[in-house]
Amino acid sequence: MQHRDPRYKHHQAKLRALRASSKKVPTSAPSATPPVKSVQTERQKEDARLRAAEEYEEQTWQRLHLDPLSGESEDDEPEDEGDGTGVRMDDGQGGEIFECVACDKTFLSEASWENHERSKKHKQAVWRCDLMCVLC
Repeated sequence: MQHRDPRYKHHQAKLRALRASSKKVPTSAPSATPPVKSVQTERQKEDARLRAAEEYEEQTWQRLHLDPLSGESEDDEPEDEGDGTGVRMDDGQGGEIFECVACDKTFLSEASWENHERSKKHKQAVWRCDLMCVLC
């Protein structure tokens, strides 16, 4: 598939051109020392890099909007607490265990807990718990 893709062909052509330009015509007496870069070109590169850094403008979506009074970001959304049936516990080995009180199940990762929380069985168990609390 790659060989039919025009992007791949274009990239391969660039690589061939780069390889061809990097091959130098051999001289009669090859030098054992590598060519020394001039100090001016190094300074020019550094100046160009600094100018580019000064001209850089951060995009609006990259900016972190902080509220100076609270120290919190304006973009922060309150964390979803779920339905209140989950308990986060320490497993004693530096990790966390997530327990569903309604279903009496434990989960090793937050992702598996969140997936369980969206399941039909969990929602039904929460509904039954809520119904039992209302009847009590």
